[in-house]
Parts: sequence; structure tokens; C-alpha cells
Amino acid sequence: MNIAQGSYKKEGGYDQGIRGTGYVVNALEAALWAFCYDKDSFEVGALAAVNLGDDTDTTAAIYGQLAGAYYGYNELCFIENDAGRFTRFKNFQAFEISNFVNYVTNWTQLMLVIHETYDYRTPNTQGTIIF
Repeated sequence: MNIAQGSYKKEGGYDQGIRGTGYVVNALEAALWAFCYDKDSFEVGALAAVNLGDDTDTTAAIYGQLAGAYYGYNELCFIENDAGRFTRFKNFQAFEISNFVNYVTNWTQLMLVIHETYDYRTPNTQGTIIF
């Protein structure tokens, strides 16, 4: 199998024949290529996967699974996207604005809030109180 031999390690990507054509092996090769050259950035890799063209949703979905396993859930969602590309330690005030605990008194119906240890928007003690 070409993938096992590193066929996805072609720096040129699309120009060197990397395609996510919808055939699962090609989609995997394309996603691995995007992951291999994502410069340690989920956004760079996801954009690269989509920019390969053809069956972009499949390629990007596979890339997302690979990147999620590597970077972790919190790196993909909370830190990068929720409140304008900052971490709690760089801009605490901006994190406080997005902390849902500040808005609990406005809730009009029961809500179930689930978060994990590394969801830096909410301390563990606040997450368990809501239940």
C-alpha cells in the first residue's frame, strides 16, 4: 500500500498528485498529507485539506479526526476559536466574558453543561455545580 510507504509525504501536495477523490484510500492519503504539513496548526491543516479540492468534506473530516487525536479536543475548539484566539493566561478578561457561569442567572430552563478538565473557560468546581 502506498500510504504505508509514505506516499502522503509529497511536499507539493496537489501538484504532486495528492487528491481526496472520494475513494477512501485517496481521501486518507490527502488527509495524512494535510496533517503532515500543517505546521502544528489545526487551521493550516484543515484549510490545506479543503484546498486540495475534489471530495473536500471527506478529506477534511478525516484530517479533523487525525488532528483531534493528536492535538486534543481542547486545543481544537476552546483555546483557538471560542473567544478570539487567546488563552486564559494571555487575556483573562476576555475569557471571563465567555465564561457561561456568568450567565447562569439568565437561564429560563434546565440545561446540562458538560466540560472536561482542560476546558479552561470554566473551573471544574463550577462545571459540577450546574448539574
